[in-house]
Amino acid sequence: MLRKDELLSIGELSTATGVGVKSLKYYEEIGILKPAYVDSQTQYRYYELEQAYWIEIIQFAVAFGLPLKELSAFVDVEEQVNYSDLVIQMRKKVMEKIAELQAGLAFIDHLQTDMDLMEHFGKHATPYTLELQEKYFYVTPCKKEITKVDRRKLFSKLVKELKDVSYETMFWDFGYLHIHCPGEAVKRYAYVQIREKMPNCVVSPAGLYQCVQAKTSQIEKVAEIFPEMIHSNKPFLAIEMNIFADNRSYQEARKELRVMAL
Repeated sequence: MLRKDELLSIGELSTATGVGVKSLKYYEEIGILKPAYVDSQTQYRYYELEQAYWIEIIQFAVAFGLPLKELSAFVDVEEQVNYSDLVIQMRKKVMEKIAELQAGLAFIDHLQTDMDLMEHFGKHATPYTLELQEKYFYVTPCKKEITKVDRRKLFSKLVKELKDVSYETMFWDFGYLHIHCPGEAVKRYAYVQIREKMPNCVVSPAGLYQCVQAKTSQIEKVAEIFPEMIHSNKPFLAIEMNIFADNRSYQEARKELRVMAL
């Protein structure tokens, strides 16, 4: 027979685990933490010391994205825990969190790269060379003259189409992309950059790009800025990206024009 002096009071358990009394009672309500003993007169709850370890598991699972109510699926009516399946699910959630953190770090690196480019090249409107990795762009044709209304509609169209096929967009990388081929009209596109290659996307190959920065769009002036591309009589790719700088309004971004012979 259990003795109260051998058990932890709900207050002691709360202090030891850092979980509030109300939360401990909620755990009981959803069936994942029943007290070892409930005083019939006071309704005060008492717990085995070992239950503190189970609470630590609960906290860990929740911290990495497993909802509390889903934990009840791993606890049967006799309070037996299916630890094997729970460990598999917790590992899955942790791996998802790692992927989220890696994506977050990649975004931070992207912003840092932008600021570094501004520091080194943004003060002068002269071309510079960058070695870039292969990138992927989901595109839709656009016209030469684009209003702000057109821009909004193009962005919304691209994002909706990608969401419909469950492709992940990189929202900060919306812009314009031109393909110049000798003797042909310029092929103009609006794009959203995507993380993975997909059918019919435009691929910008890895290699050296000639680049220039400006406060406003320069892609329609590419022949003036990079006349050697036009005179080479070879096809080339022109991509205009947003680039973010330190101490600048969040309502604007500088433009970086990148060109490469194909």
